[in-house]
Amino acid sequence: MQKVVVFRFGPPIPIPPITDALIPHFASGKPMAIPVPGGVMSVFNTNSTIDEIATSIKGTELPIVFFVFAYSRTSTVLPTELADAIADALGDEVAEAPTVMPNAPTATVGTYDQILDKINATGMSSLTEAELAVLKAGL
Repeated sequence: MQKVVVFRFGPPIPIPPITDALIPHFASGKPMAIPVPGGVMSVFNTNSTIDEIATSIKGTELPIVFFVFAYSRTSTVLPTELADAIADALGDEVAEAPTVMPNAPTATVGTYDQILDKINATGMSSLTEAELAVLKAGL
């Protein structure tokens, strides 16, 4: 069994098809979904592989951007904000903090208006993949 983190970019609200895709992968313990800057982070124990979980999410055919990775408090390198959110979610299960990259960029995705302002100021080529995904999801 392994602990897995799924980070979905976009609005920090539940999306039922994503929840339904993840439920079969939950094993022992309580799964958690936490709104974080730029999206929602889910943390849960599973017997599934990363590829199996990713395939389930892709099977929803929703236009979303997400990351799935195995969590290890000794080898996972995360931006401080995400590492803190995971530690908060796991509570007493975390005996030591994960390795953190102090200057790691955090994913930020603005509102439609902010993204459109960015396009007007610096052009389409300046958008991140997450920002493009937000625009495509709204079409």
